[in-house]
Amino acid sequence: MLNGLLEKSEGRAEFHGEDIFDNVEYLRQNLGVCPQHDILFSALTPEDHLRLFAIFKGTPPEKVEEQV
Repeated sequence: MLNGLLEKSEGRAEFHGEDIFDNVEYLRQNLGVCPQHDILFSALTPEDHLRLFAIFKGTPPEKVEEQV
């Protein structure tokens, strides 16, 4: 929830004085995610996973294929 991948049910949280639920883009630009389980999806190819993670890390759309 704190990284914006899950919707909150109630409450509030701040990161550097910013409400993370009102300003999730600020949070994503300043905080990484380290999953505690395998988040590779069986329906995706390796290239699809690289595209997905490029987007997660904020790669500009025109640079995604270059990153892949």
